[in-house]
Amino acid sequence: MHFAIIMKFVFVTVALFVATAANPTPEWTIPTDTELYIDATKCSMLNSNLPLDQMKMCNVKCVLEKGGFFDETNGFNVEHIVNVEMKSGRSESGARAVAEKCAVKKEAFESSCGWANRGLDCLRVESRELKRKEAKQSNMETDYSRN
Repeated sequence: MHFAIIMKFVFVTVALFVATAANPTPEWTIPTDTELYIDATKCSMLNSNLPLDQMKMCNVKCVLEKGGFFDETNGFNVEHIVNVEMKSGRSESGARAVAEKCAVKKEAFESSCGWANRGLDCLRVESRELKRKEAKQSNMETDYSRN
């Protein structure tokens, strides 16, 4: 029961971040929903021996690694995040600001699983805020051009 819930949580969390993007570069491709689901399943099996909270965090890290968004040596791949954000309709400058803000360095006390989750949590919040900000700006420009 817990396995299915964890797997769905990991899949939905990462899929929400990359859902609307296409392939930004020939060397790297944004994973499809199917690939994310397969990765989430594999990651859940690999981490099944961990306590529930730690398993969730390590599953997220694992899926982010398999998708090319994170590695535990260098952290988040800013360029991949920028590409996903831009394919989701964000401006390049806004996407870069979000990626750089959230691609934070690992804290001395934190695990790589915690680091990946902290970054993804930031990306969810900041991406949503950027979308709202750019939509508001677009609406203001539209209203201004009507006058």
